[in-house]
Order: sequence, then C-alpha cells, then structure tokens
Amino acid sequence: MNNRTQKSAKNMTVGMLSQLFTLLLSFVSRTIFIRYLTTEYLGISGLFSNVLTVLSFAELGIGDAMMYAMYKPVKEENRKLVNQLMVVYKKAYTGIAVVVGAIGLFLSFFLNYIIAEPPNIPENLQLIFWLYVINNMASYLLTYKKSVLIAYQENYIISGVQQLSSVIQQIAQMVVLCFTRQYILYLIIQILCTILNNIIISIIVKKRYPWINEKESEDLPHEVSREIFKNVKSLSISKIAGVVSNGSDNIIISKFVGLSSVGVASNYTMIINSLNGILWNGLSSLTGSFGNFNVDSTIEQRRKLFNELFLCSYWLYGFMTIGIITLANSFIQLWVGPDYLVPQGVVLALVLITYISGVNFPAYTYQSTLGMFDKMKLPYVLFAVFNILLSIFLGRSLGLFGVYIATSISRLCTSEVSSGYYVYRYGLKLPPLKYLKKYVIFFIIMVLNALVTNCTVSLIQIMGIAGFIIKTIVCAVVCNSIFLVCFFRTTEFQNLLMRAKGLLSSRRK
Repeated sequence: MNNRTQKSAKNMTVGMLSQLFTLLLSFVSRTIFIRYLTTEYLGISGLFSNVLTVLSFAELGIGDAMMYAMYKPVKEENRKLVNQLMVVYKKAYTGIAVVVGAIGLFLSFFLNYIIAEPPNIPENLQLIFWLYVINNMASYLLTYKKSVLIAYQENYIISGVQQLSSVIQQIAQMVVLCFTRQYILYLIIQILCTILNNIIISIIVKKRYPWINEKESEDLPHEVSREIFKNVKSLSISKIAGVVSNGSDNIIISKFVGLSSVGVASNYTMIINSLNGILWNGLSSLTGSFGNFNVDSTIEQRRKLFNELFLCSYWLYGFMTIGIITLANSFIQLWVGPDYLVPQGVVLALVLITYISGVNFPAYTYQSTLGMFDKMKLPYVLFAVFNILLSIFLGRSLGLFGVYIATSISRLCTSEVSSGYYVYRYGLKLPPLKYLKKYVIFFIIMVLNALVTNCTVSLIQIMGIAGFIIKTIVCAVVCNSIFLVCFFRTTEFQNLLMRAKGLLSSRRK
C-alpha cells in the first residue's frame, strides 16, 4: 500500500468525519435560528449567500490554475518554484479581496431591485449585506496557504482546523441568539471565525514548511507564468459563467416567487448541501493525490483509477439522493414542523442538482488535474445562459420546482456532458459515447433503486422519531443492497474492495 493511497484515505476519512460532525452541529444551530428568528432571516441568509457566490467570479479560477501549477514542483521538491508561486498567489488573492469588497459595496445600493418584497426586520438590510461582503473578503486573506497543504496531500489538517473554527462559530452564534436574538452579532461572529480559521492554517503552514516564508527575489519563470496566465484566461470564462449560474437560483426565486420561499427551501438546501459537503469534501481530499498521480501515470492507470472513482462517487451520491427523496419531508416535519414542508417534486428537483454534479466528480477532478481548462469555457457559458433563461421561464409558471429543475436540466445538458466528453476523449483516450452510456445506465439503476426503496419505506406506518429511525435503517439497507447486487461482480468494485482491505491491513501493522 503506497504512501499516496494512505494519505488519500486519511484525507478522505478526516474530511468526511469533520463534515459529518459539522452537519450534526448545524442542525442544532439551525433549530435555534428558526426558534429565535423569523423565516425572513432564513431567506436573507440564503439570498445573500447566493449573491456572494456570484461575487466570487472575481476569483477567476486563479486557485485552480495555481494548484495545477504546484503539482509538478511539489512532486519534484522544487521549493524555489513553489515559493515563487506562493508569492504570486498571495498578491492575486489580496487583489481579489479588494475587488469583491468594491463590487459588494456597489451592489449594496441596489438591494431593492433584487428583493421582491423588503423583509419586515428591525435591522438595516444594507448593513447585513455589508457584513456578508466582509466575511467573503476575509475568506480570501491568508487562504492561499491552504494550497501548500493540498499540494502535499495534507488536506486532513485543513479539515481539522475548519472543524475547530466551525464548532467555535456555531456555539458562539447559538449563545448570542439565545440571549440577545441579535442577527448583527451573529454575523460578526461568523466574520471573526473565518479570520481565525485562516490565521490558524497560516501558522501551521509556517511551522510545517518554514521555507515557505523565504522571500523570493527572482520573478516566476516566464514559461510558468505564461502557462498560469493561459489557464486563468481559460478558467475565468468558465468561473464567471459557473458562479453566475450557481448563484442565480435564490435571486430568481426572491424576485419572482418571494423571499419567504427562499427561507422555506433553505432548510432543504442546508440538509442537501451539508450531506454534499461530507461527500464532496471527502472526495476532494483526493485531488492532491490525483494531481501528483497524473504527473507521471500511464493511460491504463488513469482509466483504472477513473472507473474506480466513478463507481465510488456514484454509489455515495446515489445513496444520498435516494435517502433525501425518501426521507427529507419526514425529517423536516419532525424537525421544524409541517409549515416548512415543500412538495415532493421540489425535493426531487433540488437533490437532482447535487446528484448530477456529484456523479460527475471524477470527470471534474481529471479535467482539473490534467489542466483541461481551455476546453470547458464554452460549456460553462452555455450553462450560465441556458440556466438563467430556463429558470426565469419555468420559475414564473412552476415556482420553486421550475427554478430547481431548470438548473438540473441546464447542468446536465451543458457542463456535465462536456466534462465527461473531454476527459474520455483527451484524458483517457476512449470514445466519449462509452461515458454517456455508462452515465445513462447507472442513472437508470439509481431510478429503479429509488422506486423500490421508496415503495418499501412507504409500507412502514410507524410515526414519530422511532418511525423515522426505522425508515432510515430500512432505506439504507434496501438501497445499498440493490447497489451491492448490481456492482459486486464488477472489476471496479473488486479493486475498491482490495484497496480497502489493504488500508485496513496496513493500519493493523
């Protein structure tokens, strides 16, 4: 069992466990939030978070381009080049923070055009937005040092620090809400903990890699800076299109459906995003390993690993999707009551967005670690345009369901299909139709699994917490049993099983 695999497993385990703990704490925090504040605050939180997602276009894909540039020098232990890259990275992210602040300040004067009906709250809406902008700016300060830990496959350190700052933040926010009910103080705590998180990571990087602090008098080599500029130029179009599209849903809902609908849907999105965070964080912990792996791997090795990662991500996201479809409304009713329920169709449309992108994680990872930035410009632009137009059209006639299903359709037909196409054709040297065929077959299996699991769980008539626990256990057993029957004999499953056995045996030694 090689060191890269062990680091990958460690990063994935710590990342997923950290996110799981954060999820549990988030439910307690959200429960207190709902109890002491109105639904309108939930709507504000969801809306402003989306607006800030759109503002993140200022990053222009610099992070991805810099990470790609670091894989080779890290593998070759070229400390001088890594240091030069970090100097550029620092300057870029400082500039991004300034740009985000300037654009956020400008947008704050146009909030009335974004929100259909102003919320009935005592706080100044503009001040609340400014605090969201400041938090977003703070997220860029010192964060460039995370890239060192990612490049050296030490993501577990980032996960641990994020977990610590998250616990401090949520406990402090809960105390503030319980005793003061002050939303402004709630947001100030969020800003302080964002800064704390980045400071701790910066200190850890300085101690683990003291040579990072060495000042470089020489500029970045011309060929390296030219490659980075080329990748940033390609990524910037994709980045702008992606964030505008991803951040538009709640803005469109607020404008055409109402701010309260954003608040009601936010409980579902919190659950889905938290579960997605667990899976995506765990899988993303492998990115540094893939970056190192793809520097000198053969085509056959890439194909083998891609197929294993595809099955792994499909199984995880398929299980999550089926679980949400089957249990989400039951959980929401138990948790916050029937007033916060949405139709089952809306739940389906919401979770499909996450499933479509989650299953495509292997393609996304390969296109990033192989530097396929230029090829994805047009698909992301098409995604942004198609999604916004379709969301407005369907949102007016179908409400929440229309906005969310438009995002699923747009994503699937543009960026996700294109990503799989380019990775298969150029990265794996295989006919792209093979990927499409696999994607469709696996989706059909997931749909059939969802129908069987849902029908089985619906037979359980026990109510309350005991009934929900029983339904959850039955859902997990039935869903994963079907997946096991379908994939047990595949080469990918057997390879994953061997890797798991190898990791377990190496830990026992």
